[in-house]
Amino acid sequence: MKCYRRFSSTVGIPHGANDYLYRKDQSIKGMIVFVLKYLLIMTVYLGVWFLVPTIALIAFFVVSFHHFGQSNFNNRNIGYYPAVFWGVWVLVCPVLLHIKEASSILLEMMQLSSKNELYSYIIYWLYNSKYWILGSVVLIYIFCLYKFEKANLRYYFFQLLLVTAWHVYTPLLTGFLVVFCLWHAIQSIKDQANFYTKVKGHSIEKFWLFMVPFGLIALIAFSLFLYFFGLTTGQLLMVLSLITLPHVFVMNDLYHQHDVTA
Repeated sequence: MKCYRRFSSTVGIPHGANDYLYRKDQSIKGMIVFVLKYLLIMTVYLGVWFLVPTIALIAFFVVSFHHFGQSNFNNRNIGYYPAVFWGVWVLVCPVLLHIKEASSILLEMMQLSSKNELYSYIIYWLYNSKYWILGSVVLIYIFCLYKFEKANLRYYFFQLLLVTAWHVYTPLLTGFLVVFCLWHAIQSIKDQANFYTKVKGHSIEKFWLFMVPFGLIALIAFSLFLYFFGLTTGQLLMVLSLITLPHVFVMNDLYHQHDVTA
């Protein structure tokens, strides 16, 4: 399983390294403004993690619902139901299927003790209701597919079966890394490449010329960070959330600028 984690991280971490390419102002001043905004978002979100970690965790889930759903359906509309419920499914499914393991990580991220009565009760309720919740979400998602994606129903239904089976038969972290850092990253890279070549008018070679070195820098920096700080799983996910938030804003703007699948 470790090889899956290494490979998925290798693909997943660099896929946001090209975010600066899609800024509207391509001047040096625009680059400086872009980097400052990126760092500001990360800094503010880090402050939220320290001050109100429960709110920060909820925000991480909500943002991820939108981001994973949007990249899967290439849809600009934040309220597009198939995208919303796909985002909910790919996050809720592994958490509820592995609720005991997930609960310890979530409590750590919220800086709470396992003896906290309220959250212990919530986790106990989730454990006993997980199949009802999962069944309800998947039925709503299938209905949304039938309503809005009838032409692609077979494709998305097969996708649902594949990702669900993967989460059922793999440990929590392995499933998370492969689905989010590999599956999602490949979708995102494809859309970024389409945008950069078809909308911006650049060559695919230039796209990879920028992505590979910056991706390697991101990997090396991330590896050094892990080596020197020795983060726990919960802390690692918090760092991932800090990187994810500004990336979501960039990708959302990219999807709104143009249909990347055109």
